[in-house]
Amino acid sequence: MNTKCGVLRTLAFLLAATGSVTAIGCAKSPTVVNVQVAVDDTVPPLLLLRSKIARPTAPESPAINDIVSRYEGDGGLAGPFIFPMLFPVSVPSGWAGDVVITIEGPNWQNFQQVLATGTTSATAIREQTTEAS
Repeated sequence: MNTKCGVLRTLAFLLAATGSVTAIGCAKSPTVVNVQVAVDDTVPPLLLLRSKIARPTAPESPAINDIVSRYEGDGGLAGPFIFPMLFPVSVPSGWAGDVVITIEGPNWQNFQQVLATGTTSATAIREQTTEAS
């Protein structure tokens, strides 16, 4: 057998196997926890929300996700979020069970300064959408 031909067949097999694994992976539904977010009148307008989701056994290693307001403001610029709102928090693949979710409203101009924050807990069910408690 020609060595070059054997390598090409092996490569084709590997590519085909990778393609079917990818196709199977795409068929999975995301794991999401919906969090009801509300703020009081003392909080300034928020254009950015940050979710931090962690396992109770590893709170120092959260998965972080930012979402920018899609509301239209004055002059075609982004407008602030309208509260109360339902905020879908993506759960990292492979995670299931109890999670702790922190939602922060950072200052739009200084992302390090947090203007509002809240924490809740939930039970994430793999490939399903659940509600935070």
